Amino acid sequence: MATYTDNYNLIKPSYSEIADVATINTNMNTIDDIMHSTQVSLAPAYDSTETYNIGDVVMYELLMYKCKENGVTGTWNASKWERTTASECGDSGSDVEVTQIQTEGKAIASIAVDGVSTDILVPELKVYGEASGSIAEFDDGSNKPMSKCKIDINAVQDLHGYNSPWVGGSGKNKFDISKMAELEGVTVSGDTFTGLARSFFNSGNILAAFNAPAGTTLNVSCTAKSDGVETSGAGFALLFVYSDNTTLRPWYTSNSETSFTNHSGAVTAQKDIVGYKFADYNSGVKNTWTVKNFQIELGSTATSYAPYSNICPISGFSEGNVHVSPTTNAQDGTTYSVSWESQAGTVYGGNVDLVSGVLTVTHANIASYDGETLPSTWISDRDVYSVGGTPTTGAQVVYELATPLTYQLTPIQVNSLLGINKVWNDTNGETEVKYRRDIEMLLQRIADSLGGNQ
Repeated sequence: MATYTDNYNLIKPSYSEIADVATINTNMNTIDDIMHSTQVSLAPAYDSTETYNIGDVVMYELLMYKCKENGVTGTWNASKWERTTASECGDSGSDVEVTQIQTEGKAIASIAVDGVSTDILVPELKVYGEASGSIAEFDDGSNKPMSKCKIDINAVQDLHGYNSPWVGGSGKNKFDISKMAELEGVTVSGDTFTGLARSFFNSGNILAAFNAPAGTTLNVSCTAKSDGVETSGAGFALLFVYSDNTTLRPWYTSNSETSFTNHSGAVTAQKDIVGYKFADYNSGVKNTWTVKNFQIELGSTATSYAPYSNICPISGFSEGNVHVSPTTNAQDGTTYSVSWESQAGTVYGGNVDLVSGVLTVTHANIASYDGETLPSTWISDRDVYSVGGTPTTGAQVVYELATPLTYQLTPIQVNSLLGINKVWNDTNGETEVKYRRDIEMLLQRIADSLGGNQ
């Protein structure tokens, strides 16, 4: 004997009965009538290959939008659309209500259309996504606590505008007198070098790399004297070398200067300078020159002498800030500050998770290197890393720890903002965030899309 379903009185033949097509069709008609009476007209999903005009309605990320311009196509552009609902678009034939019931840590969402209700079980909170980068951007944080807000801490080296610590030096004097000792027949003592003029020439080889872009004005100065063995053809000069191997000369010495004479001259680079070298004007001259306080500096006027310096200090961090703002105005929002100075001092490498409060230190600093054993890689304030090489004694060195150190800081609750968020930090590192969204926002989106209420 047939029975019937509880809600819509559908016919359920017994196991002993032969299925009747008429019974099946009756059930299908009943289901069709119910579905038709409760249907809600939703817009089609946004399609980047389609072209939309004013008044067109689409669904995008569970929300309904109406087009504000003609000829809209391609990647989604929120500025060309405005939020709308099914009821606003004329679909007022259905009454939609979305509610949420909390029961023992679980949420039951009840979606009712024209009084016909369907319940679904959903988690109260769910991880909605994560983002990482120097500026992390994510959509719809729901003003809820982030499950993770992690930033990398990287050492910062002052390279004075250069890409490595040995090019150009860090002080105003760009002339590295130690390079003169590499020339045959030239000796260096403090701020003075001595040698034959032809030794300075050194077959025209570039003495040192030197980066100065076109338009840079440079002044070259020194005090020099010769032994006066020859009185003609004994001059020498420093030449700046362009990338095409042509040269630029600030000045040159006279034939005979047996007492110390000051030399100074400025030139402006017409092309990019890539180095400098010395040259004389008679490869057979025998004059020996003594040169003091040789200086290459930016600007058109010689200033007081300063020794060449090539120290590029390495800085770490003892605190950091994380900024959370809506992308529409990056200056508004909230800043979260964390300090680890009392626990770990200055950190030169590692990361900190503000939410858990765990600080991981991966690098250490040696203020003055004195032969300590170092790992395979390191950073020096005055040396270029090389495999198997060691830094200069007295150099500041940052190196990677074999085993990272961890410190427990006070956790900080970092809240996301409603809408699209932008997160960044001020410790020169990468930002990694993981954020949560309350299910209520998802339910609100469903209600908005259907043109109902919550």
